[in-house]
Amino acid sequence: DKCKNSFSNIDLEHRYNYIHFDLANRIAEAAAKRNPGIGIATLAYDDTLGYPDPKILKLQPNLAVQMCLGIHSWAHPFVYSWQHKAYKDWIDNEAAKRPLFVWTYMLEPYDDAMRLYKYGAFFPALYPWRAARIYKEFARDGVRGCFIEVNPVFHLLEAYVALKMCFDPSIDTDRLIDEYFELYYGAAAGPMRRFYKTLEDITWNPKNYPEPEMRTLFQNKI
Repeated sequence: DKCKNSFSNIDLEHRYNYIHFDLANRIAEAAAKRNPGIGIATLAYDDTLGYPDPKILKLQPNLAVQMCLGIHSWAHPFVYSWQHKAYKDWIDNEAAKRPLFVWTYMLEPYDDAMRLYKYGAFFPALYPWRAARIYKEFARDGVRGCFIEVNPVFHLLEAYVALKMCFDPSIDTDRLIDEYFELYYGAAAGPMRRFYKTLEDITWNPKNYPEPEMRTLFQNKI
């Protein structure tokens, strides 16, 4: 009850965000009193993804934050605008002050289709080149590390590219992807590369999605 009644000056939509980081803050502060070298980490996930206003809640210096980002859905412009803005708010305000990490989801479309909505036929969305671009941005922004939640049956290549970027942000990802197809598919490398690229181009084109869904999905997050 004490937690639920705190930050009553914040609107209900954003109050849980402040309650969450206030709890993490108090744990970090108490830990630092025991040992100044102790660091505490917490997730910024869904309702807590947004960056809390430092005028209302200033984060403890020994608190690290891991942003949970569904990059498998960033083909949707509304999802992208919501999550990417939240990500940039953290980067712009905190990257120079504390360790920031990412937890990226590479599950679609299998996870939603089979686990959540229970239908078997789904479009095989693939995006290795997009994953490379996204992880290059993470590297440029000073993100310290990642955790990848992946379905390797469909998105082994996306995770492979992302992890290689983590070890060496200067890597030529186009060449890396070409090498993957050459080593994995042999004589079929060319056709398979074109197949993947075609699916990525279809996936990342908003015009390929029904207009009503594009307008209404995640509207409460914008």
